[in-house]
Amino acid sequence: MSYKSLKEAISCTQTQQSSKFHYQDVLQTILVILAIIIGLGIVIGMPIFLIIYSEPPPTKFSVVKASIVRFNLASSNTLYYNFMVTITAKNFHSNIESYNKVTAIASYNGNQLASVKLAPFKISSKNIDTLEPIVFKGNTLMIFEPQQLVEYNKETQLGIYNLDFDLDLNYSDYHIHCPSLRVPLISNGKVAPTFNVTTCSYMDDRN
Repeated sequence: MSYKSLKEAISCTQTQQSSKFHYQDVLQTILVILAIIIGLGIVIGMPIFLIIYSEPPPTKFSVVKASIVRFNLASSNTLYYNFMVTITAKNFHSNIESYNKVTAIASYNGNQLASVKLAPFKISSKNIDTLEPIVFKGNTLMIFEPQQLVEYNKETQLGIYNLDFDLDLNYSDYHIHCPSLRVPLISNGKVAPTFNVTTCSYMDDRN
């Protein structure tokens, strides 16, 4: 092989190697760009996906008003009561929430006072609705333990009673619990203390 032919062969080999290295650089650059695009897509797209497809929180129930007209314990251990509770419901969903079977339950010192069946109601989509006031009126046998009787007498002096309020919705699948409501007594012409709005907890009994 002549010197000229050898020189041409070496030059051709160098050109091929240079082309190979250039191809590898281009491929590596493309892979890096693709990785960056995919990463950005995940970072940007994941929050959007979660916002669009995540389930909204359950309906939020709150007790906004509550007052007692009568809460007297007779010598026969009969408790005579008359009080009212007003609640609001905030629907986070885009559809109307319907509740066809509703039972309101009031308790005192761990003992159920009464239950009231409510008319079916609907909550507008992405809105806060105020339900009709729920009235509990009647009497029940209430036998207190000594400490419970002490607590009752203290609350009577203060004019504020601690009541528990619950809602069973849609055949008891959904349960709303509003514990320790400090409900003021408004009888005898006295100025009642302000009732503090209380947010209720939500439980799904199907789980």
